[in-house]
Amino acid sequence: MTSLDFNKECIKELQKSGFQDRVAVIGSGPSCPFITSLDELVKRLKKSCGVQKKTSDYHWVFFEKAYKKNPRKYFEAIKISFSNTPEWDARAYDYLANINFRSFVTLNYDDQLPTAFRRRYEDDFECRFRVYPTRGTEKFWDPGDLFPQRQRLVAIHGYKNDNDTEWHKHLILRVSDYNTHYGDGKLSDGRHTTPYLYSWWKTLLTTQRCVFIGTSLHEPGLGLVVEDLIKDGNPYLKEQDHIHSQATGH
Repeated sequence: MTSLDFNKECIKELQKSGFQDRVAVIGSGPSCPFITSLDELVKRLKKSCGVQKKTSDYHWVFFEKAYKKNPRKYFEAIKISFSNTPEWDARAYDYLANINFRSFVTLNYDDQLPTAFRRRYEDDFECRFRVYPTRGTEKFWDPGDLFPQRQRLVAIHGYKNDNDTEWHKHLILRVSDYNTHYGDGKLSDGRHTTPYLYSWWKTLLTTQRCVFIGTSLHEPGLGLVVEDLIKDGNPYLKEQDHIHSQATGH
């Protein structure tokens, strides 16, 4: 089977599952090998921050160690890793952006999917795109705002934004980042905030059908929400009949 044949079969399966009624949650899978992977970021941080990663360390645990060892170099490494987007794009994002999903949510930090989405909606892209944490006075969308009559894109863990000089400090990567937005809500300065993303995902997963593409569901944010919903026996999670695409060999 050629890659073209395989893509056609995937589209057929999506059509059977009613993709027009699903929110597409996009992970970093389609970006490889064009954008710095988390493994490559780890290598850069090992060198720049002078910290080692144990075999048992999850990425988010290692990122916390690197930050505590040298905050300045930690943020410098992130900026270098995600700011230099190549001139060529992963073709998959153009394909994905032109599928009539209900809307899109991306866990990625790079601008590949937003750029493809902008090509589709050149005239009103800014009205269809939001970033969390929010930029300035922008209103962030609730899951109920992701409807097919006005297809939208949400960058849920931050975004490489050339109009924000501090964008690299707002990405959700470390344990403390996940705690702030999904866990206890404790900020680095001791203050507390509502862990907004925990309730956001909980609402999305129990009210809208999703298809997960290029994401493992193991990270401590979204993974925590899914785990808690399953432990609670929430019937609405199962009713949505979510689809999780799996990597496959050729």
